[in-house]
Formats: sequence, C-alpha cells, structure tokens
Amino acid sequence: MTDGVPCLHQLDTPATADLLHQHGILWAPDIIVSAGGIVHATAVELHRETPAQATARLHGIADTLTEILSTARATGSTPAAAARARARHHTKHGRR
Repeated sequence: MTDGVPCLHQLDTPATADLLHQHGILWAPDIIVSAGGIVHATAVELHRETPAQATARLHGIADTLTEILSTARATGSTPAAAARARARHHTKHGRR
C-alpha cells in the first residue's frame, strides 16, 4: 500500500515504472490488465450475470486502461502514477 492506496503494479520497485517511462517503454499496471478473469468470474459466479453482462464489465476495463494511458501521456507521467492518482480520486470521491 502506498499513501493509503494499494500497490498498482507488479514491478520489482515503484522506481522501475519511472525507468521504463524514461526509456519510452509503455507499461500497463498489472492490477488493470489482469482484472478480467476476476471481474468475469465474480460477475458470472457470484452475481449470476449473463455472459453478455460480464462482457460489458470487461469492456469497462479497457475503458479504464485507455483513460489511464491517456492521462499518463497528457501529464507526462507513468501509467503507474496515473493509476495511483485515479485510485486516490475514487477513494476520496467515490466512483463516477
């Protein structure tokens, strides 16, 4: 946990996100790109949603990743920093 926000990456250290960014390597936080299996299983198994409803939830992951990558590009930050900022915002203000 960093600043009250869960760690959003599977890198060896948070500084590695900066190193990748400095070398022009685009990296997406693992917590986002690996969420599909958990989201789908939860939707279908626990909430008894249809496959179509579960798929709609998966499209939300793509939207989240697109937003994070766009924010990182616009602010010149890393995707990890943009994801942390988004998580902090949602923690403080709730979801959209």
